[in-house]
Amino acid sequence: MNRLKVPALVGLYLAAIVAANLIITHYGPKASVVTAFGLIGLDLCTRDALASWWGTTRWRKMAALIAAGSLLPYALNRDTATIAYASAIAFASSEAAEAVLYHVVRRRPWVERANIAAILGAAIDSILFVTIAFGFDWQIITAQSFAKLAGCFVWSLLIVWLLPARRARPVPA
Repeated sequence: MNRLKVPALVGLYLAAIVAANLIITHYGPKASVVTAFGLIGLDLCTRDALASWWGTTRWRKMAALIAAGSLLPYALNRDTATIAYASAIAFASSEAAEAVLYHVVRRRPWVERANIAAILGAAIDSILFVTIAFGFDWQIITAQSFAKLAGCFVWSLLIVWLLPARRARPVPA
């Protein structure tokens, strides 16, 4: 991958998670469904692209990325403490589960892999994030899960369209 593309994806990932945490802190649970589509869907796909390109070093780098994505909003606004904590737990848990499924379907084209893995990642992330941040609310969990899946689908198509064809399909993890 071009040396500029990995930092660009890392920057997008961090900008999306920081923005999502700050928006949810300010507007509350209802905003989490909107951010799930536009921002967290992006993060789900970005994680998969980065994991493919990072290969065997992905666990350490993804852990650092998740930690940074949780610490940055807190550094900008201390009121995000609960949201940042919920985000860190949800992202770490969903990333671990999603990585396993992403590996199982490694022979499929990248868009399929990313979206199949997002099914599990979105469900785990939504259940944990909503429950930790706001208390268990089945309606918000369900809405967030579907919004994340739809967002991941849209973002995965954009990622493939923006990257050269041979790089849009990272080597199987």
